[in-house]
Amino acid sequence: MQEQAPLKVLTVQEVAQVLKTDREKVEKLIASGRLPAMVLPGQEVRIRAEDLLTFLKNETAQYTELKRKYHSYQQERLEKLERALQQLKIIPEKLNHGLQGELNRAAGDYSRVLELKEVFEDIYKLTRRILKTQQQVESRKSSDHDDYFQQLEIEWQEWEREIEKWQDRFLTRAKKAGKKLNFGLAQVYQNLVQILINEWDKIRKENF
Repeated sequence: MQEQAPLKVLTVQEVAQVLKTDREKVEKLIASGRLPAMVLPGQEVRIRAEDLLTFLKNETAQYTELKRKYHSYQQERLEKLERALQQLKIIPEKLNHGLQGELNRAAGDYSRVLELKEVFEDIYKLTRRILKTQQQVESRKSSDHDDYFQQLEIEWQEWEREIEKWQDRFLTRAKKAGKKLNFGLAQVYQNLVQILINEWDKIRKENF
């Protein structure tokens, strides 16, 4: 009768060395049941080499699946960020469109035209800021994929703060105009705030 090959077992410390970790983490794996172990006489804990190999195969498969899911999520999120940042240009277009009617009604009223000129200059500044963002995004497309993704996340977070700043700017100017009894100009700025909020909400809902 052929003798059975001796059972290959490892100590907790040996397993820790294989996994490149410490004893405490190996003991936690054993306690959780993820890594089978046996207790020998004298309370000595041993792990069968076969069980360790099975554990490594399972962990590798789980890691591969998690990595695949993360990359899938990252790619989907990246495409949404690219699209959302590109759609920012719609905001000044809508603001300009809203002002055009006011400008038409102000024809012949030089002081009124001058007031609206300052409003158009504000929108121009917003347009320049958006173009700068889009140029930065375009220039980073050739960089490392993860770095590019992180940069888009940062750009988006900055725009969440930027939109709040522009809302505050328009509201502040509306209040100043109201204090000067220039209710027409105050209403113009109030309308701009509403357009800004509406278009920003559309971008967010369409993408996130």
